Amino acid sequence: MSPTTANQGVPDVRSEAIPKGIANPSNLLDVTEAYLREIVAPRASEIDQDTEALRIALKGLGDRHLLALKVPQDWGGAEVNPVTFFHFQQRVSRYSGALAFLQTQHQSAGGFLAKSDNETLKQRYLPRMGRGEALVGVGFSQLRRTGNPPVKATPVDGGYQITGNVPWVTGFGLFGDFVIGATLPDGRELYGIVPFTSTEQGVGRAIAFSQPMALAAMNSTNTVSASLTDWFLPNESVLFLRKAGAIHAADQKNVLNHGFFALGCAKAGLDIIAAAYQRKQLEFIQKAFDHLNAEVLDCEAAMIAALSANSADTEDQENGGGDEGGFRNIRVTTNDNSETRPYMGKKRPQSLQLRAWAINLAGRCTNAAVTVSSGAANLQSHAAQRVYREAVVFTVSGQTTAVMEATLAQLVHSPLN
Repeated sequence: MSPTTANQGVPDVRSEAIPKGIANPSNLLDVTEAYLREIVAPRASEIDQDTEALRIALKGLGDRHLLALKVPQDWGGAEVNPVTFFHFQQRVSRYSGALAFLQTQHQSAGGFLAKSDNETLKQRYLPRMGRGEALVGVGFSQLRRTGNPPVKATPVDGGYQITGNVPWVTGFGLFGDFVIGATLPDGRELYGIVPFTSTEQGVGRAIAFSQPMALAAMNSTNTVSASLTDWFLPNESVLFLRKAGAIHAADQKNVLNHGFFALGCAKAGLDIIAAAYQRKQLEFIQKAFDHLNAEVLDCEAAMIAALSANSADTEDQENGGGDEGGFRNIRVTTNDNSETRPYMGKKRPQSLQLRAWAINLAGRCTNAAVTVSSGAANLQSHAAQRVYREAVVFTVSGQTTAVMEATLAQLVHSPLN
C-alpha cells in the first residue's frame, strides 16, 4: 500500500487557525521577544543544563503557538515568510542556545510533514504541533555521509525494513517521535516517522537509543544515537522519497539558514559586552562593542538581503524571469521589522561566505564576552561561558564540506599581515 493509498477515506481533522494576529510578522516577533526576554533569559543557564527547565521553556513557545512557523495556517501553523522565520530563529538563539537547538528540530519536522502527500500523517501531527501537543524531532544527518550508508532501507511487502545507526537525534524524552532518513538500494532517500523511545516489534526487530551524550553545551537537549535492527516502517508512516543526493542539493540551496543561529549567538555575546561596560565603564570595552556591533548589523543586513534575493529569484524563475531579477529588487527588512529598505550592496550577497561570516562573528563576539568577564567566565554557570560553548555548537551544526572550507578561510587571516 502506498502512502497515497493509505490516505483514502481519512476524515479531515484540521485544527482551527492560530489566534488572530499572531501570524502577523511584527506581532509574532514581538510576542517572541517578550517571552524570551522576560521568561527565558533569566533562566538561560538552567535551561542549558536541566532538561525539565528546557521542557518548560519549550512549552512556553507552544503556549504562544510558536512551534509550527513553517506549517500552513490551514493546518494550524503560522506559515510565516522565510525572513520572519529566520528573525525568529535568531532571536531564540540569542537568549537560549539550548531552546533554539531543540525547537528547530521540531520546526524542521513540521516543515517535512507539511510537504508530505501523506494526509494520514499530516492530520495526525500537524494540527497539534504549533501548540506543542505533538512534538517531533529529526534524525537524517547521516544521509550527508559518503560511502557505505549508515542507515539502509530495503523495500518489503507493505513498507520498508530499516537497519543501521543514526548518530545524532536531539530531544530524547522530550519528543515522542522523529523523522528518520534512510538510503534505499538505488541511492534514493527515504523519510518516515518512527517512535523516539526504545521499542521492539518482535524477535529481532527493534529500535534502541543510547544514553544522552555529554556535550560541551546544551546538555539539556538530550542528544542520543539510535540503533535500528530490521525495523519495519509501514507505508502509512512514510513521508516521501527523494532522489539520490537530494540532501546535498538542499544543503547547498539552504546554506545560509544555520547562519542565523550563529548570528543570534553573536548578539548574545554583544549583550554580555554591553553589560560589562555598564559595570566597568572602560572606554576600550565600549569601542570593542561598537566595532563588533556594527559588523554584526552589516552581516545581518547582508544575510537578510541574500535570503530575500533567493526567495525573489525562486518566484522570478517560476514566472519566467532571469536569474538576477530577484537581486535587483531586494529589500532588506530590519531586525525589528520596523522598516524595509533597498539593499545597497553592489554585488549579490553570497550565502556561503555570509554563513562563514556569521560563524566567525559568533566566535569573536563570544570570545570578547569571555574577555570582558575576566576570571568569572571560567564558571560553568556564567553567561559568557555558556554562549562561548554555544558558539561551538552553532559553528558545526548542519556543517557541510563547503561550509567547513569557508569557515576556515575566514580564520586563517593573521591580524599582523
